[in-house]
Amino acid sequence: MTAWSPKKGTIEIDRTFPTLGRVRLRTGTHDQRRARQYETMLEQLPLATVRLILGKQLDLREVWDLWSAGRQSEIPTADALRPLARAMRMWIDAPPEPVSDSETGNRERTRERLVALDATAKLWDLPVLLKTLRLAMRATGAAFNRHRAACLALVRDLVGARAELHRLCADVPTLEEVPTFARHPCTVAEAQAIRAALGAKWGGIWWALCCHGLGPKEFWDDGWKPVGLGVEVYGQKRPARNRVVPLVAPMPAPVGTKAGFAEALERAELGVTPYDARRSYARWLEEIGLPGYQRDALMGHGPKSMRELYPWGEITAWLAEIGKKLRKHVGERTPLRLEGRA
Repeated sequence: MTAWSPKKGTIEIDRTFPTLGRVRLRTGTHDQRRARQYETMLEQLPLATVRLILGKQLDLREVWDLWSAGRQSEIPTADALRPLARAMRMWIDAPPEPVSDSETGNRERTRERLVALDATAKLWDLPVLLKTLRLAMRATGAAFNRHRAACLALVRDLVGARAELHRLCADVPTLEEVPTFARHPCTVAEAQAIRAALGAKWGGIWWALCCHGLGPKEFWDDGWKPVGLGVEVYGQKRPARNRVVPLVAPMPAPVGTKAGFAEALERAELGVTPYDARRSYARWLEEIGLPGYQRDALMGHGPKSMRELYPWGEITAWLAEIGKKLRKHVGERTPLRLEGRA
């Protein structure tokens, strides 16, 4: 059946597809020639694409512009039209291949950035969002390049490395990277200055990580609990990371996210990363003169957990003695709320 014109409105296509059934579709044009061209295109398009047009997920005219220009590979698929925020959430929570904690954090920060630009975006909008992000992050090339890499990994895992969407994302150029800061275990004075610069929300968390040697994942994900004169850390990286450290400063509730904390440090241009808080703790343990076996236990280094290596009575004696030394070393005078041992 050919294109025909009803009494009112634009020309309508009314025809039956072998596996799709009857299709009635307004063309948006009064031009009989263009309407016939649309119908010819529908006969040749994959049925999945026709379904997207009928469901108004794709615009007929936009599909025609790509198809008639020989750019069929650029017509979005159903996968590419998924909501970006939800697709990224599922991808981060269940990656096809295991990734490091730092890469998981980078993917979280990338998702937050993209959702802030457009919470309703589809996966197909990713190249445009990347270009917008590139303009906004011209001064922080290394950070943008990490976001770009996360986007390419997302598209590779969801629609394939040979998909047109992957090519469009890859066509967004990287930015020149300014030399990054090396690992920086802070002095006490430096850590205190960073706490002040971060402000109320993040400053207390930075200081708590410095004073107790927690990594960001341990603070936000693995879990911890004040116990007597210490903080029990349920580190998951290896058995030894399950440990008890002296309580030195108040432990704030884990507000925000690891990604938000990292972004705050990056925006403030303080020359440190979240993990430098833990490195600072290691430096301070050495500065107060602890022997290597105690430093290893408090840092969670080694093959066994702290409770497997030492009796609880010995651990509690450490908590009191080392906690007193650390509080004096960092100038911490805030009264501590001591919790009973679970």
